[in-house]
Amino acid sequence: MRRLGAPLRPADDDPPQLSLSCTSTPERVIVAVRGEVDACTSGQLKQQLIDVMDGAGNLPVEADLGDMTFIDSSGLSVLVEMHLEARSRGTTFVLLGARPSAAKVFEIVGLNSILTFR
Repeated sequence: MRRLGAPLRPADDDPPQLSLSCTSTPERVIVAVRGEVDACTSGQLKQQLIDVMDGAGNLPVEADLGDMTFIDSSGLSVLVEMHLEARSRGTTFVLLGARPSAAKVFEIVGLNSILTFR
């Protein structure tokens, strides 16, 4: 049994990590998402995606989720916001390569019928 006030993570665990990298082609911009997208890191993801959209013009923006290890409701919210933002700019926001665990989350909350996956 856990003591009251005991940390949920061992003290030597690092906080959630998120790594983002961009690759541009003449047809699209791809943002590779690695690590955890949660309340601590979703702001970083949102800002990166907005910066990419600002610089991409009307090019489609794709988020490669193949190395995303976790997503919570704050991360899902960012992806919906970016989908809507891309539509308002006359372009698309596509999610690539989501792991089965993430795909299940998208399905459970009904986002698989709203967001674009490939």
